[in-house]
Amino acid sequence: MTELRLRHLDAQRSIERLSRRLSSMATAATTDALTGLPNRWALDTELSHLDATAEEFAVVFIDLDGFKAINDEHGHAMGDSLLKGYGLWLSRVTGPWGRVYRMGGDEYLLLVTHFPGTAEAFEAWAHERLPQLFVDGVTASIGIAWRHERPSVGEVLKLADQRMYQAKTAQARAPKEAP
Repeated sequence: MTELRLRHLDAQRSIERLSRRLSSMATAATTDALTGLPNRWALDTELSHLDATAEEFAVVFIDLDGFKAINDEHGHAMGDSLLKGYGLWLSRVTGPWGRVYRMGGDEYLLLVTHFPGTAEAFEAWAHERLPQLFVDGVTASIGIAWRHERPSVGEVLKLADQRMYQAKTAQARAPKEAP
């Protein structure tokens, strides 16, 4: 009987150890290693849940403009620090009404599910706040799309991405201000 109990305890410990490892692996799979933000896999999971509901949401694609120059001039450690800092800042200004994801490189996505105002108020806030110059010539291009604008979640993402690239192109064509 004692040997049976020991085997049972060993089996329980093995199960607990494997469970902790599996949990750790699941967290690593859905978390961006550099910033600690949720990643693209985590976004896909959340979007699949939203797709099953009628809940309204907005997607904001964000791409940092001028980021490459930071890496080139100051090194990748400085660039990594900027990416972490921007992700933290974006999470703080978003507050409880959205979630920030790092898509990779210098791209982020903001999923807005609980903004307390109108769509117009959110868009005004986003266009005023998110593209601001925040360090050494780095700004952000954004593209916003709402669930009601397209029939599928994938098409909403594509629309937001297209709008972000349109903003990036428009910004690149805009005359530069003298220092």
